[in-house]
Order: sequence, then C-alpha cells, then structure tokens
Amino acid sequence: MVLINSVIKFLHNVWALQKSGVPELFHRSFTRQTMKYFNILLFFYLLISLQLSAQAPRQVLDITPGTASTFTDANDRILGVVAGSKVLFLIHYSNTRKEIWVSNGGQAGTQKLLDLEGAVLQSVIPYQKGLLLIAQRNSKSEIWFSDGSLSATRLLFETPQTLYLPVLYKDALYYASKIGDLFGTRNGLYALPLTTAKYEANRIYEFEDLFGIRQLIALPNRLVGIASVTGQGQQLFSSDGTRAGTKPYFQIEAGTPNSPGSPIYATPLDNKLLFFYQTTFNGLYSTDGTAAGTKLLGRYKEHIFQKPYLETRTFFSWEGKFYFSADTLSSDPFSSEALNVTDGTPTATRRIIPSSEVYFKPTWFTPYKGALYFRANDDFGIEYLCVTKGTRATTGIAVDHFALGEGGSFGGDYISVFRDSLFFSAYRREVGIELWRSNGLTRGTKNLDLLPGRTDSWPQQLMVAGDKLFFTAISAQGRELWVYDPLGNTTAAPLVSTLEAKLNLAPNPVSTRLHIQAESAETLDRFVVYDLLGRPQLQRKLNSQSITENIDLATWPKGLYTLELWGKNGARKVEKFIVQ
Repeated sequence: MVLINSVIKFLHNVWALQKSGVPELFHRSFTRQTMKYFNILLFFYLLISLQLSAQAPRQVLDITPGTASTFTDANDRILGVVAGSKVLFLIHYSNTRKEIWVSNGGQAGTQKLLDLEGAVLQSVIPYQKGLLLIAQRNSKSEIWFSDGSLSATRLLFETPQTLYLPVLYKDALYYASKIGDLFGTRNGLYALPLTTAKYEANRIYEFEDLFGIRQLIALPNRLVGIASVTGQGQQLFSSDGTRAGTKPYFQIEAGTPNSPGSPIYATPLDNKLLFFYQTTFNGLYSTDGTAAGTKLLGRYKEHIFQKPYLETRTFFSWEGKFYFSADTLSSDPFSSEALNVTDGTPTATRRIIPSSEVYFKPTWFTPYKGALYFRANDDFGIEYLCVTKGTRATTGIAVDHFALGEGGSFGGDYISVFRDSLFFSAYRREVGIELWRSNGLTRGTKNLDLLPGRTDSWPQQLMVAGDKLFFTAISAQGRELWVYDPLGNTTAAPLVSTLEAKLNLAPNPVSTRLHIQAESAETLDRFVVYDLLGRPQLQRKLNSQSITENIDLATWPKGLYTLELWGKNGARKVEKFIVQ
C-alpha cells in the first residue's frame, strides 16, 4: 500500500504542476520531488527482487506419509520433462508395485499417472511434448506415451519379445528384438511408425546371430549400429529405415561372440558416430556410415586392475567436438584418466594436457556461458569444478571447492544450469552434502543448505522444467521430490492436515533417554520415529487422548530423527529431535 500511495501521490503532483505551468522557480523543487519518489520506487523494486531471489528450495510433498522415503529404490528417479514445465518420476512401493507420477512443483499438480505393477522400466525417450516409456513385463515389452496428463497417458504397442536399444528416427521407433523359430534364435531390427493410425511394428532386417545387434544410434541422416554377422565378425551397419537400405559396411573385429560382450559407448557428433570398442584395448572410432569414412582415432588402455574406466558420464559432444576421458597406451601403468578432445579426425584427436596436477577423471560435462564445465579431481582426491574451451590454454580450475570449506568433494550425479547459474550437490564438513549455486567462479559459489547444520540432504537428479529446478533430496520424511521455484510460492500445501495436539520431546538434543508427552482433543492412533533416510525405527499403537513415554536411545546412532504423531482422524503432528 505504501508503494501504491507513493505512485498515486507522485502522478498527482506531476498533473498539478503541468496544469499550473510550473514556474521556473519551482523546477528545482519539482526535480527534487521527482528524485524522491523515484528512489522510493527503486527501493521497493529492489526489496521485491530480493524477496523473490531469497525464496528457498522446498519439498513438494510427502507422497508416502508414514512409510519412509518416496524414492526408496536405486531405480527410483526423475524421468524427464513433459509439457515444458512438468516432470515425470518413477517410485517403487514394492517389486510388484511401481508407479509413474507427474508434478508441476505443487501439491495439486502432483498425481499418479500410471501403475506399472511388476513391470521393469527399460528406457525413457523424449517424444514430441512427452515421453515414451518402455517397460518390460515378463518376456514382453510395452511402449507407453505420456505428456503428463491422465487422458494422454496410454499404451501404444506391445512387442511379443523383449526389445533392446530403442531409438527415434524419422517419426518411428527402431529397436532390436529376438526372433525365434524352427531355424533357431536370431536378432532382428524392427521399426514402429508413430504417426500412423494403427501402431504396427515391421521387421526390416535380420541378423543370423543370437547376439546380433549390440549398438544402435540415430544420426541426422541414417541409423548406425554394431552387429555380429555370421561369417563376417563384428560389423558396423547402416540403415535408412528400410530393408533395402540396411547393410553391413565395415568389420571392426573378426569372430562371433558367444555373449553380448562388454558395453559399447557411442555418442553422435553431427553426422558422425564416435564409439569405444573394447578388444585388447579401448579403441576410439569415428564413422559417418560408410567404409571410407570409418577411422580408428586412438588406442586407449583399460583402467588399472584391468577394469575399464569408460562410462557414459565421461563422454560429451559440444560445438562440433567430442570430449572424453581415457588413458593413452603409454608406458606409465598408473597414468590417470585425462581430458581428451577430437573433431572426429585422427589428426585432431589429442589429450588436453593441463598445466598442473589436477583435472583427472573428468565427468559431468556441462556447457555454460560459452565454455564447457566439468568435474575433475587431483591425486589426493580433492574435487574441483573445471572449465575448458578445448585447448590447454583455456583449461583450468573454475571453482576451487576446497577453498570453500573443509571437504572438497561432490555428492550428486551431475551439474545443471538453471536461471543463469550452475547447480550441483557437494560436500563440506560444516554443512554436509547440500545444494550449491555458482556463477562459475569460486567467489560466486554459495551454499543452499536444505537441512541446517551438518545433516546431509544429498540432492540428486537435478532437472530443469520451465522456470523450476526439480530434484530429489533427503528430508525428515526420507528422500522426497523437491523443487526450487524462485518466482513461485515459498510454501507447499501439506499433504495431510495438522493434528491439534501438544507434543513435547525432552531433552532435545538427547543422549540416553527421551521423554515424550502428548495431549490432544482427538483420539491418538500411533506415533512413529524415523531416521534421516526415512526408515522407521520405533512404532507405538495408541488409543487415548494423551500419552507419556520414555524411550531408551543409548544404542541409537547419532543423528537427526523425526517423530510423527497421528490421530484417528488422519491428522499428523511432526517434531524432530537429535541424538548426540
């Protein structure tokens, strides 16, 4: 109201001065008054801006109240963005109950879309404004589509055999699947058009070997894959999506495998496919879908102890170049994984040698402000946020995590760019594993402590949807869905009503024995104590309006615990306590 009244008064004065002609004598007075109200407007603008920017990340809601974490399984995760501003996510209740949910960051916009029951989610592929969800049920695969609405979440097609390596190419879903008949079990390449009225898969090519197709990638102008061809060994093959246009064209290894073999890491780079093929060494190849355009770019050894370090997080295509982490075939058996770059040609494939003893094991490549940021560490295990533009001179430390506090390590799974800042999860002794925000410089890196103190919230799976940043993090209810919405509401409506009760926990913090006293006008049903991960540690069934309990905590691990007191009417009251 103060701001509105100031604006009205300012406009009234302007009108009055204009009407009276404003003698020259009063010009200075008018200027001073103008500046006064301008400063008032500026003050309130800055105040509102600070209030918006100060809004903190919040938990969306507790989807599974009273039953520990919502995200309880290693495969529970945020799947992707739909309709530009929502996210789909997967949660497990049990091996026979898995559900797909959608959220726009608020309680009313968070709901269940699909019950997968006992099916296993194989892969998720962005399509139009939604996602293709491919699930395996017994020996079959189901292809679902969802745009985040109940009406458009539907089953498109069911394959008679389990499908593998699904990719989108020219409005069709291509995949590999087994073929079994009187002539034995083989591997086939199938196409499922997605723009026809009736969904029907077509077999466009057959490989005579059981483990035929081992990789399938869509380039802008063709499909390129790796397959075992009887009598021809491991072959690169190219396809335009038709039977006549599908053919092997380059042998990369002789012989026929008796198993699917090691994974093949492949990444598109414009109209080329770059991939690591592991034989007696890790060979980096480049191919454009022709024999003449297929080159061996470099030979790289396995990691020490004969285990390959190569993984998808160490590969990234950016501005016509391919960045990767690998060891060269040097005489040093302990040389660390270093940053390499190539444009897909042998002469431009090189190791970016840093000027100091850091930047080993680069992962989490993320473009930001015209450069490529990544996580790396030194020989002592201290991790840094580094930056490069593809040359030695432009490669260095961007954020020295160790300088921000004792710890110096990441705790998440990748870096996300949101509202012109880098967001990631990292560990510091004084705050635990928490969410951090950075402008790409050490001095511009700040902590967003979701759980004050040294308690870990451990943010994971950061994903931007519209003007919100979604992620999972540990709260008093376990690992739940969170959102950072600087321009939205700072609080979310509770999933259950609050129990009107007096609840006292003493002493708090506690080391040996906790005294619990509660009184309520409603009949109490139970209380449950959860640890930081949302696992129930103690339960008591109640049937009265007051309780007095003494709990022996002498053997309990130190940390933050949550007590939930439930009434018969379904309302809940929550209090936290610390065991020290």
